[in-house]
Amino acid sequence: MSLRVYFDGAGKEADHPIITVGGFLADSSVCEEIERDWELATGGRVFHLADFGNQHCKLGSRDWDKEKRIDFLKRLAAIVNRPGCYIMSVSIEVAAYNRVLV
Repeated sequence: MSLRVYFDGAGKEADHPIITVGGFLADSSVCEEIERDWELATGGRVFHLADFGNQHCKLGSRDWDKEKRIDFLKRLAAIVNRPGCYIMSVSIEVAAYNRVLV
């Protein structure tokens, strides 16, 4: 079995000593399915929750009504929340996180 890990940090690495990192761990085949479904849902555009609903969102969600935003977030959640996928979130010191990235 080949496993993959995907993660992304949220915080201001230049200003804060600790950030929160979220991601998931799954078999390679599950990760490929997730990546395919995610790309379809986002149209290949970058999704950042911090930008969701404002002018910086690459999806155009600023112009969506509340119901459309909720439905979209539920769709993304369902893509990752599937059997064989382990969702994780941790807070980590920025220095340690940067060492992992190297």
